[in-house]
Amino acid sequence: MLPLRSRPAAPKHSTRPGLNCSSISWLWRVSSSSRTCCITAGMVAMASSVSGIRGDRAAVFVVGYVALRFFAGLVWQHGKVVMDWPLSQMAVGALPWLVSLWVAAPTRYWLWAAGIALDVLVLFTASGAHALERARKRLNEAVHHGRRAARLPTLEPAYANVPHLAERLGLYVIIVLGEGVIQLVSSTADAHWDLSVVAVAVGAFTLLVALWVLSLLHGFAGVPRLTATALPTRFVMLLHCLVTAVLAALAAGLGAAIEHAQDHVPPGVRWLLCGSIAAFFAISFIAGMAARRSLLIAGVPALVAPLLLGLLGTGLNVGWFVWILTLVVVGQAASTLVARS
Repeated sequence: MLPLRSRPAAPKHSTRPGLNCSSISWLWRVSSSSRTCCITAGMVAMASSVSGIRGDRAAVFVVGYVALRFFAGLVWQHGKVVMDWPLSQMAVGALPWLVSLWVAAPTRYWLWAAGIALDVLVLFTASGAHALERARKRLNEAVHHGRRAARLPTLEPAYANVPHLAERLGLYVIIVLGEGVIQLVSSTADAHWDLSVVAVAVGAFTLLVALWVLSLLHGFAGVPRLTATALPTRFVMLLHCLVTAVLAALAAGLGAAIEHAQDHVPPGVRWLLCGSIAAFFAISFIAGMAARRSLLIAGVPALVAPLLLGLLGTGLNVGWFVWILTLVVVGQAASTLVARS
């Protein structure tokens, strides 16, 4: 949920009997609680259907997502227009998902990708100022066609409360990193304990801690290298989405690495781990450039190293492989700490 701030409006008194400011406030709180419950239910439906998303649970996932997008757009009071995150009030990207209910795989997955592409397009092209202007035109047309002004909302621009938003996004990154720890614990508990498993588990945990340092202690809103004023809110949200997706993929790779702790690293696991770390530092590079930091501190060496390891690390044991990746990330975190001290 996007925390907002807006200019305070002058209090208005209703001319209808029995409908005053306190009753309107009570109705808004009730409806807000209902929307929050619906959003939570949608998130639960999506999470519980992930394991069977390629089968009969795909419809549950899609319905949960579409409902989530619908109710998320109703979070704000009537008449509020979000200026710096207009995508939050536009559900055009959910339409391909809705159509996919009547389409079989693999075409269904292409529709999902089309929905995400539409959202990204809206993210880069939509303007809050234009949305507010269109809303004012529709309001004027309603008045022109005889709608009573007392029943029409008062349009008001709303903006993200950036410090509050950054705190929430940072907490979400902590949750995703915690999922990585859960993956490690679950895979370690099921494995036969020996020195190889312990080495991989300790290295993987150290890797997650180093990523936490880069994202939370030396970043903004969970995005490594980013600063509070470097990018507009919409681009901060995009980078945050990419960071959490990369961390989720990395967590899956670390869990698989423990399962193969006594073997050479399989090609799929190797590229999942190397690709995740390289993508993380690619995002760090973009954020560092936006914050006008040097190429070295922005993470170019750490971006190249995982790719070289993916190409040249075919014969490495999983333990050595994980620890090399860990040293790359720890070295980048240490260099950032030294540069800032």
